[in-house]
Amino acid sequence: TLEPKAVTALMVGLKSKMATFKLQRWINDYPREALMAILPGVVLIELWQMTGAIERVLILISGLIFVSALFGVTAMLLSSMRERRQELRILRSLGASPLILYLLLVSEALIILLLGTVIAIAALLLALGLANIGAAPALGLSFSLNIFTTGSAVTLAMMLASVFVISLIPAWRAYREGRV
Repeated sequence: TLEPKAVTALMVGLKSKMATFKLQRWINDYPREALMAILPGVVLIELWQMTGAIERVLILISGLIFVSALFGVTAMLLSSMRERRQELRILRSLGASPLILYLLLVSEALIILLLGTVIAIAALLLALGLANIGAAPALGLSFSLNIFTTGSAVTLAMMLASVFVISLIPAWRAYREGRV
């Protein structure tokens, strides 16, 4: 009882790869009807190339954001050092060595990074969970909650190393002032 009014798509499989391209050209050049032959593999390769370029741009943008955040952490540590100069002097008078002041400032920067990372991971998992609740029934999409990969571990290690290196600037100033 169900009869289609029009055929909108047709999947064809051929034994010869050369015949595939011949048939595609014949279908695309068919004069009586506006037809289009699509090779799914070729289209998927083009799609992955486009999304790969977009992914590289997003990685570049996130790298620039991270560099600006590093400058922000450095500025914050330097300004907090100015405001806490009296506290640093009190710690020094209580017997804290310049090395302790140095380690306090470096550990403060690392704690800020770790707290920010934990909050970001929690927000990402929450967003992915909510997207799965909304997108799965409506669009048939499902996002993986497995965000911990080798790449993310390398990125986190690079972030830790970067913040450690950047925090050495204000920590060195505190160390120098503590020695004088």
